[in-house]
Amino acid sequence: MPEDALIHYKRISAWCETGCLEYIRLLLIVGFNASTLQTKPPTDRKTCIMTPTPPIAPHDHKTYMRYALEQAKLSPPSPSKFCVGAALVDADANQVLSTGYSEELARDRPNDPGSTHAEHCCFIKVADENGIHDFDIAPVLPPNTVLYTTMEPCNERLSGNRTCVERILGLGSAIKVVYVGIREPNTFIQDNQGIKRLEAAGVKVVLLEDDETLRQEILEVTFAGHEKRG
Repeated sequence: MPEDALIHYKRISAWCETGCLEYIRLLLIVGFNASTLQTKPPTDRKTCIMTPTPPIAPHDHKTYMRYALEQAKLSPPSPSKFCVGAALVDADANQVLSTGYSEELARDRPNDPGSTHAEHCCFIKVADENGIHDFDIAPVLPPNTVLYTTMEPCNERLSGNRTCVERILGLGSAIKVVYVGIREPNTFIQDNQGIKRLEAAGVKVVLLEDDETLRQEILEVTFAGHEKRG
């Protein structure tokens, strides 16, 4: 085995021993690239949960969106919901903070009724790690935290009281940029104004709609469990 490959093998093996099997799965998802491998395992923060960082180059927004799409694929298919995935990322450190997908976590949490959306699950995981409510995670988030979500955050919902837009804005300026895969289809809510409301509140929204292949992949996963569209 070549020396550089042996080094990476030992490094990955060491990480596996600490429970980072997700990293290996992501190598297969985004492709092995030795230049993007970190030289050290992710470092835990006292203030915010850290998950294994996939081998994604800094600011590679489309690949991070594909990472969020992999989360969406874990959502149980159903004709009564969309399958959405999200990732909360420290853009300065190029580090994943948490991930989530539609209905990943139990619904009707204390003082917070309704099903759990992908973005909400991201927030809950950070909150649970710090022993606080997900309404209160702003102080533990890094200064340049960004959100990747395969679908436009909801501004109106049929199950639950608090929308994802309200959850994002409720964190003040903790999340300044949201990367979105597709706009919300009109299947359940007509003309969702999530992007418009976020932008009106000063949150930068980047809609990654210039890649038609990625867009179609997101749509296919989003509608998992629905009748095939004509």
